[in-house]
Amino acid sequence: MGLASSLALIGLGTLALPVLLHLMRHRELPTRSLPTLRLLERAAAESRQRFRIRDRLLLALRLAALAALAFAAAGPFLLRERAFDDDRLSSLAIVLDDSLSMQREDGGETLFETAVDRVSATVDGMAEGSEVSIVLAGSPPRLLVPRTDAKDAALRALRGLDEESARGTDLASAVDLARRSLAGAKHVRRMWVLSDLATHTGIADARLPTEGVEVVLDRVGAEGRPNYAVVDAWGAPDPTRPGESSIQVAVRGPDGETTLRIESEGQALREELLILTDGSARATLHVPADRPGATVVIAGDDDLPADNRRAVLLGPPAALEVLLVDGDPHPARTEDEVGFLSRALDVLPGGAFRYTTVDADALRRSAIEAADVVVLANTPPLSVPAANALTRHVEAGGGLWITGGSLAAPRSLRARLRELLPAEVGAAMDVGSAAVEPALGSASVRRLLALEPKVDADVVRTAAGHPIDIRGSHEEGRVAIWASTLDDDWTNVPYHPGYVAFVAEVLRELGAKATPPPQDLAAGDTIPVAEGLRVQLPDGDLVLSEGEFTETNRAGVYRILDDDDDLRFAFRVAPPANESELRPAELPETNDGAPASSAGVSRRPIAPWWFLLGGLLLLAEGLLRRLGPLRAAQEGTG
Repeated sequence: MGLASSLALIGLGTLALPVLLHLMRHRELPTRSLPTLRLLERAAAESRQRFRIRDRLLLALRLAALAALAFAAAGPFLLRERAFDDDRLSSLAIVLDDSLSMQREDGGETLFETAVDRVSATVDGMAEGSEVSIVLAGSPPRLLVPRTDAKDAALRALRGLDEESARGTDLASAVDLARRSLAGAKHVRRMWVLSDLATHTGIADARLPTEGVEVVLDRVGAEGRPNYAVVDAWGAPDPTRPGESSIQVAVRGPDGETTLRIESEGQALREELLILTDGSARATLHVPADRPGATVVIAGDDDLPADNRRAVLLGPPAALEVLLVDGDPHPARTEDEVGFLSRALDVLPGGAFRYTTVDADALRRSAIEAADVVVLANTPPLSVPAANALTRHVEAGGGLWITGGSLAAPRSLRARLRELLPAEVGAAMDVGSAAVEPALGSASVRRLLALEPKVDADVVRTAAGHPIDIRGSHEEGRVAIWASTLDDDWTNVPYHPGYVAFVAEVLRELGAKATPPPQDLAAGDTIPVAEGLRVQLPDGDLVLSEGEFTETNRAGVYRILDDDDDLRFAFRVAPPANESELRPAELPETNDGAPASSAGVSRRPIAPWWFLLGGLLLLAEGLLRRLGPLRAAQEGTG
């Protein structure tokens, strides 16, 4: 609240006048009691007491009325945090900072909540027919509400915003997006930027509109206290300490002692004292290696608790996903078509490969899309949908390995996968006991498919002069054909030590262009997740993927689970370290050449209400004075 003319409060001095008159009226005069009047004193005592109370009430009403009128003359007003509060038709572009630093608390709520409340009040109070657009400045900037005159739609979009965010800030790009949103505006063009306007926001580099647009840069919240932050943390299995993982931590904050803690699944794993010097400190902590992830927590009393925590992944990098299509399944693993192959993958160290087995008649598009490399092990003719899915898989950068066997169908392969294949595939033939060259130990093959390499294909191995291992490319992907079997039906290769290395070599080459899922993402990034898999959010909620996952607004570890709740891979979202720098930035000049500053506060005059109150009090005083004599007259006649 404020006063337009505080000098008018001098009028409060008139309050002394009724008090003086009241005192003079009730000044005590010398009295003499006559014997005849003594009998009346007792009867009049009660009446005098009533009049004394009435006089005091009259005095209070007069004083209150004069005070209200003097205050009204001073021009009182209320401050409203609403920009451009002049009831003009306008086209207003609002830039709302939804980055991590706006999670700072001030006055019992976050700066982001304060900003949303102010934007909501402004939009709700705009003149009917005005236009509004809303741009979110968390990186990357997004157009939340395209320019519209439907205020209700804009308010619904504001209410639906996620109040927690780990995004960085890009005010410069957001201002540019807001400027473009005003193109073709119908009314007076205006831009309102709400942010903490810290140094990291990029506001100093913003290209503000130079003409035709009224610009307000509104700094939300007071300057914050010194801030603690975990600005970096990463972990990995420690080869020098079996059974343990090492976590490297970088902390920023006020000099002195604080506590650093490592948590996992709600349990504190390690805690130690940390001493910050020159505003920073580093530490290395060791935790049990059986934990897939952890959270580093710094104990700091500040206004931005969101950056006092940072998630860490401790498991190995994502494995290559291999889909084994079993053409001749068998209950016994030694008799199964992919039995030897799966055992080879089991013994490979480091978890470099993760495989799923599916029968050939159950092959589905979703399973192919989830794999990096597909192995067709002695499969009968493929369905058209399966063949089309394999073609798209290879064209997109996936790998395909086709092997021989009694069920392999050369005609079907030529008809449905000819463009992918590095060789023309013919019928099976016996070759006696032909050694594999270059040698796989002393391995040999007895039977193989006839292969005729294409011009650009690579013949890697032969047997009795016949190509047996051919590899080639198709668009973004790689394809290989092994003319014999991967079990011991046509060859003894699985019994030789070179078999495991041979399998790993082929799979790595075929999966070389399969981009492993990233382990570190910025808030707002999109990550491909196969349709049907579930994503466990940092708060434990599960979301079904539709092919791409976009809900990465919050910091923490995200886990990708299959139908059996097995972990496929994990990634973390961590905020930019500069979001913890809360020093205010120097503001650029607006289009009138003056430094930009907050003009988001307007005055709401309330003098008429105080004049009304003064009038009501005077009316009450008059009524009370009139009722007094009437009451006395009634008592006298009684």
